[in-house]
Amino acid sequence: MKKIELLRQKIQDIDKLFNKMEKMRNEVLKIMSEKDALEKQIVKLFRKLKHLDSIETIDRVYRVEKRTQKDAREKVIEHLSNHLLEQGVHTKAIHNIEQWKRKMFKTKKKSKLVVLRKV
Repeated sequence: MKKIELLRQKIQDIDKLFNKMEKMRNEVLKIMSEKDALEKQIVKLFRKLKHLDSIETIDRVYRVEKRTQKDAREKVIEHLSNHLLEQGVHTKAIHNIEQWKRKMFKTKKKSKLVVLRKV
Protein backbone atom coordinates (compact mmCIF):
# COMPACT_ATOMS: atom_id res chain seq x y z
CA MET A 1 0.00 0.00 0.00
CA LYS A 2 2.78 2.43 0.80
CA LYS A 3 4.30 1.97 -2.65
CA ILE A 4 0.98 2.73 -4.34
CA GLU A 5 0.53 5.89 -2.25
CA LEU A 6 4.11 6.92 -2.99
CA LEU A 7 3.50 6.36 -6.70
CA ARG A 8 0.31 8.44 -6.57
CA GLN A 9 2.16 11.21 -4.73
CA LYS A 10 4.92 11.27 -7.35
CA ILE A 11 2.35 11.34 -10.15
CA GLN A 12 0.59 14.27 -8.48
CA ASP A 13 3.94 16.06 -8.17
CA ILE A 14 4.75 15.58 -11.83
CA ASP A 15 1.20 16.61 -12.75
CA LYS A 16 1.72 19.88 -10.85
CA LEU A 17 4.94 20.44 -12.77
CA PHE A 18 3.19 19.80 -16.09
CA ASN A 19 0.47 22.29 -15.15
CA LYS A 20 3.13 24.84 -14.21
CA MET A 21 4.91 24.26 -17.54
CA GLU A 22 1.63 24.71 -19.44
CA LYS A 23 0.95 28.01 -17.67
CA MET A 24 4.47 29.23 -18.48
CA ARG A 25 4.08 28.16 -22.11
CA ASN A 26 0.81 30.08 -22.42
CA GLU A 27 2.44 33.13 -20.85
CA VAL A 28 5.40 32.94 -23.25
CA LEU A 29 3.07 32.63 -26.25
CA LYS A 30 1.13 35.67 -25.05
CA ILE A 31 4.34 37.69 -24.64
CA MET A 32 5.57 36.63 -28.09
CA SER A 33 2.31 37.70 -29.73
CA GLU A 34 2.60 41.11 -28.01
CA LYS A 35 6.20 41.37 -29.25
CA ASP A 36 5.14 40.54 -32.82
CA ALA A 37 2.40 43.18 -32.72
CA LEU A 38 4.87 45.78 -31.45
CA GLU A 39 7.39 44.81 -34.13
CA LYS A 40 4.79 45.39 -36.84
CA GLN A 41 3.98 48.82 -35.42
CA ILE A 42 7.68 49.71 -35.20
CA VAL A 43 8.31 48.63 -38.80
CA LYS A 44 5.39 50.78 -39.98
CA LEU A 45 6.73 53.78 -38.07
CA PHE A 46 10.23 53.27 -39.48
CA ARG A 47 8.74 53.21 -42.98
CA LYS A 48 6.98 56.52 -42.37
CA LEU A 49 10.12 58.13 -40.94
CA LYS A 50 12.42 57.61 -43.93
CA HIS A 51 15.20 59.80 -42.57
CA LEU A 52 15.77 57.40 -39.63
CA ASP A 53 17.62 54.17 -40.21
CA SER A 54 18.17 53.05 -36.62
CA ILE A 55 17.39 53.94 -33.04
CA GLU A 56 19.66 53.22 -30.09
CA THR A 57 18.67 52.58 -26.50
CA ILE A 58 20.95 51.92 -23.55
CA ASP A 59 21.05 48.16 -24.19
CA ARG A 60 20.12 47.65 -27.84
CA VAL A 61 20.13 49.02 -31.39
CA TYR A 62 16.92 48.73 -33.43
CA ARG A 63 16.80 48.98 -37.21
CA VAL A 64 14.71 47.73 -40.10
CA GLU A 65 16.20 45.64 -42.90
CA LYS A 66 14.54 44.56 -46.12
CA ARG A 67 15.13 40.93 -46.94
CA THR A 68 13.99 38.97 -49.94
CA GLN A 69 11.88 36.01 -48.99
CA LYS A 70 11.74 32.88 -51.13
CA ASP A 71 8.71 30.66 -51.35
CA ALA A 72 9.26 26.98 -50.49
CA ARG A 73 8.05 25.98 -53.95
CA GLU A 74 10.56 28.34 -55.53
CA LYS A 75 13.35 26.70 -53.53
CA VAL A 76 12.28 23.27 -54.78
CA ILE A 77 12.27 24.46 -58.41
CA GLU A 78 15.69 26.05 -57.96
CA HIS A 79 17.00 22.79 -56.50
CA LEU A 80 15.53 20.88 -59.45
CA SER A 81 17.11 23.17 -62.04
CA ASN A 82 20.50 22.90 -60.29
CA HIS A 83 20.16 19.11 -60.27
CA LEU A 84 19.31 19.07 -63.99
CA LEU A 85 22.28 21.31 -64.71
CA GLU A 86 24.57 18.89 -62.85
CA GLN A 87 23.13 16.00 -64.86
CA GLY A 88 24.02 17.78 -68.10
CA VAL A 89 20.49 18.47 -69.35
CA HIS A 90 20.16 20.78 -72.35
CA THR A 91 20.65 24.39 -71.25
CA LYS A 92 17.60 25.61 -73.18
CA ALA A 93 15.33 23.49 -70.96
CA ILE A 94 16.94 24.96 -67.85
CA HIS A 95 16.59 28.46 -69.32
CA ASN A 96 12.87 27.81 -69.87
CA ILE A 97 12.53 26.64 -66.26
CA GLU A 98 14.30 29.80 -65.05
CA GLN A 99 12.00 32.02 -67.14
CA TRP A 100 8.93 30.21 -65.82
CA LYS A 101 10.21 30.55 -62.25
CA ARG A 102 10.74 34.30 -62.67
CA LYS A 103 7.24 34.64 -64.11
CA MET A 104 5.54 32.59 -61.39
CA PHE A 105 7.40 33.76 -58.30
CA LYS A 106 7.90 37.46 -57.80
CA THR A 107 10.54 38.26 -55.21
CA LYS A 108 8.98 39.68 -52.10
CA LYS A 109 10.92 42.13 -50.02
CA LYS A 110 9.84 41.91 -46.43
CA SER A 111 10.85 44.46 -43.84
CA LYS A 112 12.07 42.90 -40.62
CA LEU A 113 13.02 44.52 -37.35
CA VAL A 114 16.60 43.70 -36.39
CA VAL A 115 17.55 44.03 -32.74
CA LEU A 116 21.24 44.10 -31.86
CA ARG A 117 22.46 43.93 -28.28
CA LYS A 118 25.21 46.33 -27.28
CA VAL A 119 28.22 44.71 -25.67
